[in-house]
Amino acid sequence: MLRAGWPRKFPVAAQPDNFPPMRTLLLLLCSLIAAAAHGAPAKVAVLPIESPDDGTALRLQKALRAGIEANPQITDAGPVGMSLDEARMSFSCFEGQPDCMSQVGEVLRVDQLLWGRLGQVDDQWVFELHLVDVKGKTALRDGRVAGIGPDRVDALEKVARAFAAGEAEPAVHRVALTVSAEPKGSVVRVDGRKVGRTPLTIQVDPGVHAVGVSNTGYVADERMVRVDREPVSVTVVLSPDSVAQANAAQGPTKQGLSTRTWWAIGLGAVAATAGGVGIVMGVEAENLADEGQRLLDELKRTSDPALRERHAETKSDFDRTKLTSNVSWAVAGVAAGAAIGLLVWDVLDPEPSAATVAPTPNGFVFIQRF
Repeated sequence: MLRAGWPRKFPVAAQPDNFPPMRTLLLLLCSLIAAAAHGAPAKVAVLPIESPDDGTALRLQKALRAGIEANPQITDAGPVGMSLDEARMSFSCFEGQPDCMSQVGEVLRVDQLLWGRLGQVDDQWVFELHLVDVKGKTALRDGRVAGIGPDRVDALEKVARAFAAGEAEPAVHRVALTVSAEPKGSVVRVDGRKVGRTPLTIQVDPGVHAVGVSNTGYVADERMVRVDREPVSVTVVLSPDSVAQANAAQGPTKQGLSTRTWWAIGLGAVAATAGGVGIVMGVEAENLADEGQRLLDELKRTSDPALRERHAETKSDFDRTKLTSNVSWAVAGVAAGAAIGLLVWDVLDPEPSAATVAPTPNGFVFIQRF
């Protein structure tokens, strides 16, 4: 008779479980092994911080170890008897590549390797930190802060501790920089980047910045400005340009054309020349074609070998002339297209004049910018 569960198992007598303690012990052992495999913190070796100041490097080293103690996922492997320079020289890790630095970790028999560099640019601290996975030969974390004043080692310590603890690195506060100038509306550049026109206020990182102010008809001004913790104001009075003064006294300046326009003019000249050559060669090719047709008609009436040779020479001349005409037209087309493109570009995005002709007491001065 068929029923659910068919075919059913063959009936046997129930056997008593004589090993419940052994089974429980095996399960407990497997659980402990799994917990140890997944929960064991990674061993981290911390190379001594590379720094021009030993005292600052020692404080940052302590901050890193404090961060490791606060991070439950890693544990400190203890003091390392190898400097960063020795590690790089031993394994040729001059660029600090993760796959190369992981070899240092393998020698130290750790899971992760942490190292850092501390330097100064314009009397401001620049601090870099790197953490690599030794087995995976990959970078786990990279950090860099710059523009911290020499008296703010405490800020560097906070960065080091947060990095080792796996926390978000504390941001270095930005400071207001106000720039005003006479005349108003002058262009302001900070570290070479245009940021607006005066008067303006922007936020910058602490440190030394190059502040440049310029305006048409005035001598540009550029100065180095130190920004620390407090807002900084810069006032610039631009001096009139001597060329601009001469223009005002003797009449308007004849403004030259932009670099793009000069290129367009040159390409236009090339296009015109190539087009002229194409026309001349085209007319010559037509004349040769007519001559070839005339010779061919005569060959139909007579089989003069000299006539046949003249026909072959005319055809060869025609082929060369036609090729020259076609190449000339192609060059003319490309040059004309490039010239038109440059002119359109200059209209849509005007470029400063490349040349200026200004009157002076002794005549004229020609100023060319490249």
